[in-house]
Amino acid sequence: MRYDISILGERIRKEREQIAISRERLAELIGISSSFLGLVERGDRKLSLEKLCLVAETFNLPLDYFLTDSAESNRETINNEQENNFDLIEIKALLNTCSNTELRYIKENVQLIKRLSLLKEKSL
Repeated sequence: MRYDISILGERIRKEREQIAISRERLAELIGISSSFLGLVERGDRKLSLEKLCLVAETFNLPLDYFLTDSAESNRETINNEQENNFDLIEIKALLNTCSNTELRYIKENVQLIKRLSLLKEKSL
């Protein structure tokens, strides 16, 4: 069976746009140039399996979503499973727009919140 790489590119672009991540940021996250990612999204170039795995991980999707012909039905199943994770996807998209300094502040605040939660649980 032959796989149409333009379908893969369309799926990557669709997922990238859905979480409002720029082509430049996704390219940075997976370690390729944004121009190369543009070629992939148009179906003019192929991604290595390693890079495709990074794409799937970035979008929190199984690899087979990008590789199987029945991706739309798979996407429905994935959407149903991830309804409770929508906030997480939104947070991830926001984090993708943060600078390193902002990310450091966010990390410190999350750690503080977790410590406070643990202390509160122990006092109950």
